[in-house]
Amino acid sequence: MSHEHSKYDGSLERLAKESEMLRQMYGHFFDLTIVNNDISETIACLEAAIEEYRLHHSGYRSRGCTDKIVSLNVLIA
Repeated sequence: MSHEHSKYDGSLERLAKESEMLRQMYGHFFDLTIVNNDISETIACLEAAIEEYRLHHSGYRSRGCTDKIVSLNVLIA
């Protein structure tokens, strides 16, 4: 094991704890929570959520405007 990997500073545990505290305190403000275990999967989930929202909550069409996302609140922890 390299010296870099053998150093333990607890930063991942702190990040997980802080994310959970944010979720508990402010979770009601978010429509979706995505746990970021894999960046590719996280991006795919976010893209799917945006598309789902776009399909079911279309905004306005006026003077050539396309559908607009009015509000989709996502917590990525």
